[in-house]
Amino acid sequence: MDVLTQIKLITGKTDETIINLLIDKTKQEVAIYCKTDYVSAMDNLTVDMVCYKLNTLNTDGISSQSYNGISESYTSDYPIYIKSQLNAFRKRVYFL
Repeated sequence: MDVLTQIKLITGKTDETIINLLIDKTKQEVAIYCKTDYVSAMDNLTVDMVCYKLNTLNTDGISSQSYNGISESYTSDYPIYIKSQLNAFRKRVYFL
């Protein structure tokens, strides 16, 4: 199953324009962070990252919010399960 289809199924979102934009941006982000070219083995990571981005879209900078007795807070970083995947793909750069 392709990345777009997985994301649509997981999130229930159907706006392919925004999802495809986030997929492209996330693939670049993964390649830069991992210091390597993007490979299809990274697709699962991309799905997780894009789903996270869609779920936190338009909440940038919010660390805590309260109204009518309801309190919300958001993390400013990826969850540990995403960071673990990123670090597994990351190439180590050694200087001699």
